[in-house]
Amino acid sequence: MTAFLPFIIPVLYSLLISAAISAVMAKPLRRLLGDVCGTDERANFWMLYVIVLIFAVPLTAVSGISIFNPNELAMLNVVQRTFFVIFASLIAALIFIGYTIQSHISQQDYRTEMREHLQNGGKS
Repeated sequence: MTAFLPFIIPVLYSLLISAAISAVMAKPLRRLLGDVCGTDERANFWMLYVIVLIFAVPLTAVSGISIFNPNELAMLNVVQRTFFVIFASLIAALIFIGYTIQSHISQQDYRTEMREHLQNGGKS
């Protein structure tokens, strides 16, 4: 059992931190996705997609911690690497998600402005 601790502890930390971030982001993200997606079905799909990313990216990164230095099993080093990898991967995932949503919102705003411009006969 103690041989698995360096693997189990990072996985548990990753799951707890991802769950906390998902809980904090759930309500505002659902509202935002509802506005952006237009239908509840689309918003629900993208909400699940984001939650899966929030859990999967850190878990994938944490599972590779032992690749860095497999001979070093000091628990303090495992915990320190775990938090670094979890937060670095979460930041990367959230930046990707934010950029994707922002670019979609920008495209919608541009299309709305162009439609209004054309409806006014091309006048500003």
